[in-house]
Amino acid sequence: MFDIKARSDIEISSLAFNTWSVETLDMSLYIKNDGTYKGIEDDLSKWTWWANVTVQGMGLGNPTILEQRSFEPIIVKKQTKLGIYLTTSTNGAIMRLSKGEVEGRPFEANNDLVIYEGVGKRYPIDSGTIRPRMFNGHIGYVPINIPTPSPTIETSDLWVANTTFAPLQDTYIQRGKTDIVGKKAQLMVRSKPDRVALMKFDIRPLLIGTDNAPDQILSVKLRLYSMSQSDYGGLVSIIPGGNINEKTATWDTVPYGSENVGTPLASFRSVWPYKWYEVDITEAFREEGNIPGVFLLRISSDQENGAIYRARDGGSPNGPQLVVNFAYEPSSNKALAKLYGSNAPSQSPTVRPEWADAVVPRSPDRRYFNYNPRDSRYGPREWDNIWPDGELARLRRLRLDINRNRCMNGSRQSPQNLCETDAKCEEFHQPRPRVSVVVSLLVLLLECFPLQSNHLHLHFLFIQH
Repeated sequence: MFDIKARSDIEISSLAFNTWSVETLDMSLYIKNDGTYKGIEDDLSKWTWWANVTVQGMGLGNPTILEQRSFEPIIVKKQTKLGIYLTTSTNGAIMRLSKGEVEGRPFEANNDLVIYEGVGKRYPIDSGTIRPRMFNGHIGYVPINIPTPSPTIETSDLWVANTTFAPLQDTYIQRGKTDIVGKKAQLMVRSKPDRVALMKFDIRPLLIGTDNAPDQILSVKLRLYSMSQSDYGGLVSIIPGGNINEKTATWDTVPYGSENVGTPLASFRSVWPYKWYEVDITEAFREEGNIPGVFLLRISSDQENGAIYRARDGGSPNGPQLVVNFAYEPSSNKALAKLYGSNAPSQSPTVRPEWADAVVPRSPDRRYFNYNPRDSRYGPREWDNIWPDGELARLRRLRLDINRNRCMNGSRQSPQNLCETDAKCEEFHQPRPRVSVVVSLLVLLLECFPLQSNHLHLHFLFIQH
C-alpha cells in the first residue's frame, strides 16, 4: 500500500511485484483516486476496487506482472496523488517489500512520476500494518494528453440547468458491406474492416429564443456505454447539419465513411466493458451565432482492436447520451423558462446556520429511536451515567441500522441534532457529558487505529520508468 504522484498526465496500464511464490496467485488491485492511503489503511470501504487478476508467480527477483489489458488503465492527472493497494488472499507473506526509512517520503522519481514509501499489509486489510515499507516492482505507464476543460462562464445572474439528449438516430456503417444495421443494439468502431459509428442529435429546444447563445451552453459531454475492451475508443468528430436514416444507412448510401469528414473534437482513450465513458465536446458549441442545432457525431478508429458501444435500440437505458449544461435568463428567454423553470436559484448561506434540537414527541413510540428510550442502557435515562470507559466501543458494536438514524431524515432519530452541516450524518447522535468529550475522542481514535507491533522481513527493490 503506497502513494504515487504524477508530474505529468499519465495512464498506468501494467503493474509488477516481487514474490517468492511460483504458484498461481489471485491478486486484487484497489486505488484511492486523488488522494492517499493514509488514514484508510484498515478500511477497505474507502478504497475503489479496480481489478481482480490471476497471475503466475515468477519467484524472487523476477517481476510477476499484471499485464497490460489485464485491468482497466488508471488515469492520473498532473500534480495528483493516487493511493495504490495491491493484495492477495493467498496465505503467507506472498509479496516481498523493502524496509523503508520514513513513511511518505519519496524514494523513486523521474520526470513523470514520484513513488513514496508506504506500508506493508497483512490480509485481510484490518489484520495488521507494517511500516514503513517500499514497493518492489514495476509501474508501467505512458504519458498522455488530457484536454484542458472548457473555460467557465460567469453565471451569477443566470439560471443554470442540465439536460440529457438521446440520439434521434444511431447506427454504424462498414466499408464494403451493404447490410443495414440501424436496428442493432451495438455501435461498432474499428479499422480493417472500417466501421464508423454515427449518431444524430437535435438540441434546438435549447436555442429557441436565445439572443446570446454562446453564454448559454456551458458544457457538452458525449457519454457512451462500452461493451468491449479496446486500447483506443475512437475519434469523435462533428458534422453540423448532417443527417442519416438508420433504416437505410450503409457505407455507400451516406457520405460519412471518409476519414476526412467532420471536425475532430475529442478522443476516447482505452475503454473497458460495461462502463460509461465521456468526452468533452464543448468547443463545437461556443461559437457565437453558429451553434449547431441538428448535427451528427461521427466516431472512427484507426485500430483493428476497435470498440463496441451500446446503441439506443434494444430497450436498454445505456444508449448514447449528450449531456448539456447551460445557463439562461428566464425573463428574456420564455421558451427555456417554460421548459426548465423560472424560480430564482438558491444562494449559498453567507452565515453559519443555527441548528436546533430535533423535536421529540411527548411520549414517543419505542420505534421512534434506534434504541428503546425507556429501557435501553443507551437511552436518555442513562446519558448522565455513560462515561468513556469502553461504553463507546459497545455503542459502535450495536446491531443497528445506522443509515436510518440520520439528520434531516424525519424519523427514527436520536433526540438531538448534532449535525452542523447540510450533509447527512451517519454517526450515533448520542449526547455525551461535556467534560468527557476529549477523552471520548481519544478512546475512539485508539479503537479505530490500534497500535501494531507486527513485522515482516521484506527486501529487493527494482523500478522501471
